Amino acid sequence: MVQLGQALYKDGKYPEALLVLEAIEITSDRLGFCLLDCLAAANEKLGKPRDALRHVSVIMKMFSNEAKGFLRAVRILEGMDRHETAIGVCEKGLKQCKNSANFGMLQAEHLRLTIGASPRSDFMTRLPTELVSMVLEYLPFTDIW
Repeated sequence: MVQLGQALYKDGKYPEALLVLEAIEITSDRLGFCLLDCLAAANEKLGKPRDALRHVSVIMKMFSNEAKGFLRAVRILEGMDRHETAIGVCEKGLKQCKNSANFGMLQAEHLRLTIGASPRSDFMTRLPTELVSMVLEYLPFTDIW
């Protein structure tokens, strides 16, 4: 049944996928990582970040050594403009997921969040003035005028 939900999700039928996956969640006595991750992904696509976070929090509790749950939580929290909370979740994941296959991705995400290399920031503002002037010397300004 989870495969049916995944297939519907991949086809872009998010509401149908969510219905199938929620039915599995209700009837199942054992929640697996894949089911919870699919539920979180479907809720995220449907613009229901609170529901997605509810499923991700279960993932982070049940599968605390798997970085994928922490990565999804960080992405959802950033979408909700909860930057500081996202950094905290990332740091918690770094402590708990040292042996996870996705640990490197979690480290990269933490670095991106803490340095502030988001699309809204300008890396040139953090460089020394001398280095900025060296970079600007190599740029042709003929098109500006």
